[in-house]
Amino acid sequence: MAAPQSSTREELLALLEARRREGAPPVEIAELLYGLLGIHLGERDLTAARATLQDFTALRGDAEADVFEALCAARLARAEANQERAAWLAQRAVRLSRAGGLVTLLPHALVAFAEATEALERYEEARAARVEAAALFERQGECAYAATCLLFLHHLVPEEEQPELLERARALVEHTGPAFVVAWTWLAQGRRHERRGEYLPARHAFERALALSREPDGRDQCDCLMRLAGLEREACHNDDALRFVEEALACAKTPGDRASALCVRAEVLGQVHRHREARADALAAERVFLELGDATNAADARESARREWLRIFMHRLPRWLFTPRDAVLPEGNQEATQAARVIVFLGGLAQLVSLLWFGGWVYVSRRATERALQAALGLVGLLPLLLLGVVAVLFLVVIHRGRASR
Repeated sequence: MAAPQSSTREELLALLEARRREGAPPVEIAELLYGLLGIHLGERDLTAARATLQDFTALRGDAEADVFEALCAARLARAEANQERAAWLAQRAVRLSRAGGLVTLLPHALVAFAEATEALERYEEARAARVEAAALFERQGECAYAATCLLFLHHLVPEEEQPELLERARALVEHTGPAFVVAWTWLAQGRRHERRGEYLPARHAFERALALSREPDGRDQCDCLMRLAGLEREACHNDDALRFVEEALACAKTPGDRASALCVRAEVLGQVHRHREARADALAAERVFLELGDATNAADARESARREWLRIFMHRLPRWLFTPRDAVLPEGNQEATQAARVIVFLGGLAQLVSLLWFGGWVYVSRRATERALQAALGLVGLLPLLLLGVVAVLFLVVIHRGRASR
């Protein structure tokens, strides 16, 4: 299998058609179909991915093409959230590779099996598969694949072993490239520092990743910028965070990247109390995620929008409602302080009694047979709660007037 490289859908389709006309061997056609299916899945076009998988029918019987078909079917099953089937298909690809002595395809099958078992939380199997795959890639001189495998492996080992794996991954590709894999090693290093609360090392690592992503063979510039924006937001460097996230939005190449950047910008805007703009960004991100079929991220964006709506509502309430007690009561006035404590206690007790009263009357009303009687009993049960609400409002008005008179 060729080293990682980027191609567009149109380029691969044109190359595939040309190689078919030239009578290319089945394994070459299968490899092109594998790359094409990856592009379809990246674009969340599952219909096109299923159609591509059907093209393997004409290639069946060739050992290598059969492995590619199993790998493609496993990738499609993962995209359809059928992890059990994905694990079974990936394991089949591993068996076919071992049986046919296909040493170049075996590590790819092991990686597919590791991805599926990790999604199923079968971490020991995933770890063993990635260890074997990394060793095979390194033995074959596939440094980019070996480094990528080590990056995913470092999530499955104890924290004290992670720095060594990251250094090994970086050493494999630092001088040979490609730049985007080196950038991945720095991103992983930055995320580790970020989890540990180490701001300066995390920023250094993310900046190194960003510089590499801007090279001709770089990728993931948007992701690097979003990482920097999130780091600066956590450090309350909001101006820097906004600058990074605006740059991320400008360079986002896919709808998913743009939606993710909108979510980050919503968090930053919410932190600087621009809640209406933050809510608009979160809702826009939710719409994009729903169009992409990403229910998890759509739910997160929707929850962010709800939080911002609540903050908008809270900002509309009068400021004196949130004034600390010591600012409302005169300094040194012990009697007033004691009185306030008594009032708070009595208010809580009254609320408890009211809820019990209301619950009892609701129970009684449900046992009544006539609707009019049910309504009357329910209203009687509701009266103490209404009275308590009126008293609370009057109490707040008295406090406000007392504060204004001072």
